Amino acid sequence: MTSPSTVSAAGPTLADQQRWNFCRALEIIDRSGAVELAERITRPAGPVGRPRYFTNRALLTGLLFTAIQHQTVTLTAVTRAINMLPDDCLASLGLGRDARTSWAVNLSQVDHAWNRLAEACNPSPLRDGKRIPRSTAAPAAEGFDPGRMTVSDPKYLNPGPVIPAAGSQASRAASNRGTLRDLDGETAAQRTADLHRLTDLILQATIPEWLRFKAVAVDWTDHDSTARATSGRRLSADPDARYGRRRRKPWSAPSPGPRKRRTTPAQAATTAPTAGSPTGAAVGPTLDGEGFETDKDELFFGYNIHVAAGVGDIDGPAIPELAVGLRLTAANDMAAVAPIAIDLLDTATAAGHPVDTLLVDLGYSMRSPANLHDPVADRGVWLVHDLERAKQGRLGTYQDAVLINGVPHCPFTPPATYPDGKPTPLTVPGSKATRDDWARYWDQRDRQDRYAFRPLGRRRPGACQRYQCPAAAGKVRCPFSPTSQRLPLDRPDVGLLVGPDQASLRCCDTSLTAPAEVGRAVRQEPVHGTRDWVRSYDRRSAVERYNAAVKAFGLERMDVRVLGLAKRSIAIAFAAAATNLRLLDATASSAVRRAA
Repeated sequence: MTSPSTVSAAGPTLADQQRWNFCRALEIIDRSGAVELAERITRPAGPVGRPRYFTNRALLTGLLFTAIQHQTVTLTAVTRAINMLPDDCLASLGLGRDARTSWAVNLSQVDHAWNRLAEACNPSPLRDGKRIPRSTAAPAAEGFDPGRMTVSDPKYLNPGPVIPAAGSQASRAASNRGTLRDLDGETAAQRTADLHRLTDLILQATIPEWLRFKAVAVDWTDHDSTARATSGRRLSADPDARYGRRRRKPWSAPSPGPRKRRTTPAQAATTAPTAGSPTGAAVGPTLDGEGFETDKDELFFGYNIHVAAGVGDIDGPAIPELAVGLRLTAANDMAAVAPIAIDLLDTATAAGHPVDTLLVDLGYSMRSPANLHDPVADRGVWLVHDLERAKQGRLGTYQDAVLINGVPHCPFTPPATYPDGKPTPLTVPGSKATRDDWARYWDQRDRQDRYAFRPLGRRRPGACQRYQCPAAAGKVRCPFSPTSQRLPLDRPDVGLLVGPDQASLRCCDTSLTAPAEVGRAVRQEPVHGTRDWVRSYDRRSAVERYNAAVKAFGLERMDVRVLGLAKRSIAIAFAAAATNLRLLDATASSAVRRAA
């Protein structure tokens, strides 16, 4: 906190940029509606006394102003930023400077307002705390040793205070840290809705009215907690955090077995290949600086941050890629992945964005179609996603037509083959593919697309689709279609592929209608693996860049006052809001330079 000796009697002064940042933060908070929501959920149930000195409006403005200054959103930084404001800025927040200390607010006041707001929208059944309070423990049972208390015994986490016997006095006041909450399902759901609404209002207020997204990319990233995990005799100070897995980088391929130390860094140097060693000789696993294998997943204790970022059209102009929604979940909560993607899609739609495309990676698309694909299609939105290798080949038939990537193909389509003649699916080259890899892929893809059915009419998500036979479409010559025999001889001849025992295969006469259930887990627009799909799916990297920009705020250095699901969600939402503003400023600066 700023020392009183560093503040002049006339009050501190701000640079022009800092004053602009404060005015911008105040205008966004007043316009967002977050203050009205915070006042509603923190309003006391009983009689209201005198107005609070440090209000929710001052707290939210201080949080956003601190984040815009590109500082880690901690209460110490917020207190310092508010105390450095000049008197006219303090007056706009309803604050005044103490004549004795030259401070406008102290850390205790900020901490109290922060805890009050976070408590009102915290759905966690556990209160944040470092230890199980002895004053809130249940009366000792027979054979119970208080020194060996474990969190696996819920009866010793009594949320109510211990009532002392008559004539006795409690050793200390009952604490609310580390105890259970008495929350029913309805109350927890309402608090969750209030928390999501608060973070959504903050983010949406940073998006200008002229900017509306038709495509949204959703992705999650890992977020470490600064607290230690729960152990045998203590609760974690971050009770909502859980252990999760993330990929160690650089990595080659996942290997089985637990992650363990193989050798020391000094010993690791001796395992490197020498100049005389043969090329490709096995030299042991790749080790990092600490002697751990880099090709294994590692455990981390914390959360997953799910971000929905708007992206531009494929052939449209470059626009700032801003976050329209944000959710925080425990690191091991994989059941919430698909519902959160749907929730973020609904959030973007409710904010006025005409979303017609949702881009996700395998972490989302591998979920059950009933949990993700069908709800997205019911909303009239196309889901553009990558496919597992097992789903990139032939997935059954429909009326003898082979389904490849959800599109019917001629039953005599020649499959892509390895040199040994075994059929294999066409896999889209990865990020490290060379030009030759892409050239081979497009050559195989073009030959396979000649046998694909042509869609008739506009493709719609979640609806049946009528297709035309490739022979009727003029792409191949087929012995079962007399009209196709008049096509030029440069068209592939299906008759060369028909065997004597396959004459009865008739997928259709000229067209067929595939119901919505056919290939519902792989149907996309554009079709997976095509050139348009590659261009469309490449836009998903925008949300990965956004996650990296948010992590630049140093979220891993949050102090103990920003622990728990609710507090972390609010703090990260302000970091994301500041990231939106920085991206808007960068876009405006680029436009000015191009105009000059």
